[in-house]
Amino acid sequence: MTGRDPGWAGIGLIFMLSLVWGFNWPSIRVAVGEFSPWTFRAVCLLVGTIALFSIALIRKTPMRITRRDALPLVAVGILNVGAYHLLTAFGLTMIEAGRGAILAFTFPLWSVVLGAIILKERITPGRFAALILGLGAMALLMGPELTDVGGTPVGGLLLIASAVSWSIATVIVKSRHWDMVPFALATWQVLIGGIPIIAGAIWLGNFPNPESISASAWIGLFYSSVVAVAAGQYLWFRILPVMPAAVASISTLATPVVGVWSASIFLGEPISWREIAALALVTAALSMVLIGGEGWKTIRRTLGLA
Repeated sequence: MTGRDPGWAGIGLIFMLSLVWGFNWPSIRVAVGEFSPWTFRAVCLLVGTIALFSIALIRKTPMRITRRDALPLVAVGILNVGAYHLLTAFGLTMIEAGRGAILAFTFPLWSVVLGAIILKERITPGRFAALILGLGAMALLMGPELTDVGGTPVGGLLLIASAVSWSIATVIVKSRHWDMVPFALATWQVLIGGIPIIAGAIWLGNFPNPESISASAWIGLFYSSVVAVAAGQYLWFRILPVMPAAVASISTLATPVVGVWSASIFLGEPISWREIAALALVTAALSMVLIGGEGWKTIRRTLGLA
């Protein structure tokens, strides 16, 4: 990245990415109200695959898959893309977009647990505190539905399952050295995770009559596929080479915040004290896990504030 102040320029890209991914949650909620989750995600991942491979071709990114990477890549693609995208789509047919964003973004907390079990990573006091905060957020959002006889916690549980799926894939990625560059790894994941969803959508064949779809649902489909998946991935890989990991993590930190407030603005979803408290708990937990004390020092140095 060029310019006199790459730190602030990078923060600008991170701010854009936070908006792009945050606004995606109400977009998904609107789209899956009229498209089936299978059809919706098939279109998103097909568009994302074409866009990412086009970028790889333009950038001449090496895309070769070695034999030792093949099976782990399939596992990561199915978990990180296929399962995550399908679970979030089905979950958002049953739960508000704002709550869904909070629950889905508990994935770094599950990564802490799985990392300790599988990778033997130490759970520091800060990470333990983050786990407690994250569990508190889930209890706030899921508690009433789990205790109410007439409650329907399935949507929330699907969003939590999507976070667990994402975290398992994260642990697999961290557990090994890959022979391919990160952009190639992400691009192949989208293709591999998208294949069973596209096949499932074709097999089920429950495509809606285009004339019966509202303009808002078409906009939601366009936004989620072209903007959130294709442009969002491009922005992410613009940020990674020029910004420290702790700084890049700000986008993950801000996404559920944008998701909650954009769902309230565009969909009229109510924001009660539960959503505000759960959002605060998850944001604090993500800050501890993804950034940490040293990370905040890095952010201040990057921006010339320390």
